[in-house]
Amino acid sequence: MTDLEQEILSRGNWWVVIHPHEYEQQKLPIEDLEPILRRARVQLRGWDFPHIGDKDPIRTRLRSITGSTDWRYYREVWRFYQSGQFSYLLAIHEDWIEKAREDPYGPVWGPPEHLIPSGPLLGVGDTINRLTEIFEFASRLAVTPAGGETMHLSIAIRGLEKRLLWVDSPGRYPMQNEYRAEIGQYPFQGDVPTSELNARARELAADLAKDVFARFGWHPPLEMLKKQQAELRTTA
Repeated sequence: MTDLEQEILSRGNWWVVIHPHEYEQQKLPIEDLEPILRRARVQLRGWDFPHIGDKDPIRTRLRSITGSTDWRYYREVWRFYQSGQFSYLLAIHEDWIEKAREDPYGPVWGPPEHLIPSGPLLGVGDTINRLTEIFEFASRLAVTPAGGETMHLSIAIRGLEKRLLWVDSPGRYPMQNEYRAEIGQYPFQGDVPTSELNARARELAADLAKDVFARFGWHPPLEMLKKQQAELRTTA
């Protein structure tokens, strides 16, 4: 485990694993992994998923390739295996906001000052967008040589205990009540047919976002979540 992975795991994080339901260790030649990943990645809000940066070269391991990013609050490590399995460890942005404040370049995103003492935070918009990225990426990966007729998705949001929901999207009204989690993590696992992923990726993501927010005691209308999704780009 790298130092960056250990640091990400020390605070709140997302852990995402996607792979074909049928396991085959040598499903793909090692040289095909990067082209497949580049073809499947999505860019819905200015930062690609998974992130492949020019300054962070992809590294080749025995049966996988791996990439990482450590810039401002973007702290991420992904791996893509010859079996078609993709894993992604991502820091919850709000937990590393101090790194962004140290950066002298450009405006810095972050929660309002009055919320910072409230404890760990989770942005509503970032949660909706992240889940949408996950499902849309899974739908694209499923139709590459790395995919299969059914894809397994495992998503965990960890470090949630006492975490407070906040409205992180500009132009939207802040929460009128306090919604705080009492669980340590939110886990999801499921097998989804590729045909369903391709037809309903955003709908599946919105349904899951609503379920996540319910664990904070917040029950927004599903249509409100879909409306925010509609502001994202569409995949090419």
